[in-house]
Amino acid sequence: MKRLRSYLVSIFVVVLLLSGLFHFMPQAVAEEKAAASESKATVPVKSVKLSKTSITIKKGSTAQLKVTVEPKNASNKEVTWKSSDSKIANVNKSGKVTAVMEGKATITVTSVDGKKTAKCAVTVSKKDKPSTNKTIIQISAGEYHSLALFSDGTLYAWGNNDWGKLGDGTFIYYRKTPTQITFPD
Repeated sequence: MKRLRSYLVSIFVVVLLLSGLFHFMPQAVAEEKAAASESKATVPVKSVKLSKTSITIKKGSTAQLKVTVEPKNASNKEVTWKSSDSKIANVNKSGKVTAVMEGKATITVTSVDGKKTAKCAVTVSKKDKPSTNKTIIQISAGEYHSLALFSDGTLYAWGNNDWGKLGDGTFIYYRKTPTQITFPD
């Protein structure tokens, strides 16, 4: 009797397996794996955009370019930066552009995933020269030396300089041309 019961249970299990009633477990596991694999699926970069398409900066100055990678959920948002002429303008890995010398260069940002690019035209101009338009606001003249105070706060002296009286750090006996005075820190 036990043998018959065992035999019938075995047949019942085989029938259930063949009919697909136990199939839902492996199918559920397969569906979970598919969902997990979909969430891990790579999302390719469609485009990259720069905050500016052209900039003008003065020699020795810097400017920051910002990149936007689309779509926002792209799997790999890593980019590389390159200058068409690093003698004119350099760019670092975070998009900071440094003006080296006068001229024109193009900064290109490229997505690592998909090789999408965006460009910014860079013009490097001369440094501004200091203003030579100064206004004298006060003059003091004595028998041996004179002083002039300008509107920008600079002080110039000329005249007898023995013993360093003019305060320019030299001991030239007589200074005919005004020399800017620097104050010690």
